[in-house]
Amino acid sequence: MSVGQLCVKIAGRDAGKTCVIVQYLDPPYVLIDGLTRRRKCNLSHLHFMPNHVDVKENASSADVLKALSHAGIAVVEKKKTTRQHTKTARPLFQRIRKQTQTSPAK
Repeated sequence: MSVGQLCVKIAGRDAGKTCVIVQYLDPPYVLIDGLTRRRKCNLSHLHFMPNHVDVKENASSADVLKALSHAGIAVVEKKKTTRQHTKTARPLFQRIRKQTQTSPAK
């Protein structure tokens, strides 16, 4: 296991996705990036592949994705979210609990 080690997440929200070890943190944890979110991950949540990719320690996400594409792994571009569509609040009359509907029957 070293920086650039190719892995597959086996637990959590990103399970089944390919990632690369970018940095070693505290003993059971590493920093991963790739087709997953860039975050701290426990080593027991990773399945190690025999392949390595050429990345430096603390490489940026763009460098990791470029290295994955050079290794022959299909990389899907991540969408950049824009805040054009904001969630609008419900009208006031829908948010207020009507006391008449919740009162017990006499």
